[in-house]
Amino acid sequence: MNKRIRPTPQLLLVAVLLALCIVLPFALLACDTQPPEDTDPSDSSFDTPEESTSDVFSESYTDTEPEDTQDSETESEPTETEPVETEPVETEPVPDNIIHGFEVDLEMEKALGFDFEIRDEQMMAHGNVWLRTEPSTQKGDASKVEILYSKTEIRRIGYSEKWSRVVYKGRVCYVSSSYLVEYAPQNDKTDIYYEGKGKNKDIVIVIDAGHQLFAMNDTEPNGPGSDEMKVKVTSGTVGVATGIWEYQLNLDVALLLRDLLLDEGYSVVMIRETNNVTISNVERAEIANRYRAAAFVRIHANSSANANTKGALTICQTPNNPYNADIYKECRGLSKNVIDEFCRATGFENDGVWENDTMTGINWCRVPTTIVEMGYMSNASEDKAMATEEFRNNAAKGIFAGVVKYVQANHVFG
Repeated sequence: MNKRIRPTPQLLLVAVLLALCIVLPFALLACDTQPPEDTDPSDSSFDTPEESTSDVFSESYTDTEPEDTQDSETESEPTETEPVETEPVETEPVPDNIIHGFEVDLEMEKALGFDFEIRDEQMMAHGNVWLRTEPSTQKGDASKVEILYSKTEIRRIGYSEKWSRVVYKGRVCYVSSSYLVEYAPQNDKTDIYYEGKGKNKDIVIVIDAGHQLFAMNDTEPNGPGSDEMKVKVTSGTVGVATGIWEYQLNLDVALLLRDLLLDEGYSVVMIRETNNVTISNVERAEIANRYRAAAFVRIHANSSANANTKGALTICQTPNNPYNADIYKECRGLSKNVIDEFCRATGFENDGVWENDTMTGINWCRVPTTIVEMGYMSNASEDKAMATEEFRNNAAKGIFAGVVKYVQANHVFG
């Protein structure tokens, strides 16, 4: 019988250590092994974490403030620098004939007797007028550049009482100073009614001071249903000697006539009482029609290419007018009374009644109408006379007498 050897604690410890040395490497190798490709992704033992390593990295990077980074909105301390001395730059003097950057023929201006006051301002034309190459009309058509139409804005760089130096489309031109005004809105009141009193209260007289500050170059029918178109209204003529505009002369007399009629108890409608209005010839006639005027008096002054032409006249339609021949007799009677009394009061030559069917302001009327042409502003002597206070008072008195004579004789009531 063999003798059994009993293991001692020392031997058991050695055996365990040897076993660990053999098994441990294989266990570590098994931990690094990836799951096989056919592993079921639903197997809970291979669930992935909710945040990937890339997300964690990104969040960590975003939340991390870079070191020593200054806020872009933080104002930095200004850096003080030593002032640098620079040599002054010498500029060549601007020649006298360069005005506001435009070359001007000063010798030509001087030869024509003009020494313009230098200006730089925006102006507006209030009538159609020719722009010219020089401040003179001596060369006639040869100096014409282009028509400057009413309500056109233009830059003025030189002024004299008669002519203005302007810049148009980059070119220096000249235009009559009387045609340039500072811009003003044309929205003043029209159709102004004054109620009369007493026995004449029901007689309505409509007064039209012809023209206005700014022309209206668009067109309107010459009569109801007409295919012929005419400009709505112009600025009128201008005094050859005084430079006074017709629209202002007409208004001065119209206002005096208004007061005379109101003093006698007549009701009065004024088409306009200022120059800054926008109202066409058709619109003026329609106002008179609406009030059923006993008389529609349109106050004007005349002009002619012949400087010697003179005298006063009134205008009405012909008996064959295609629009209102049925009121020819009334218009003729009003016109005859007015011109006779006007010339008696002013001493102007009586050229009678001119019958004409081209006047828009007559053709649209359904009430007795006359145009009073007080005299010729193209005639120096008549122009100067019409500029006086005496003439204007006498003109108003003469027109008043003619209107009253007509309405009282015909018993025309509104």
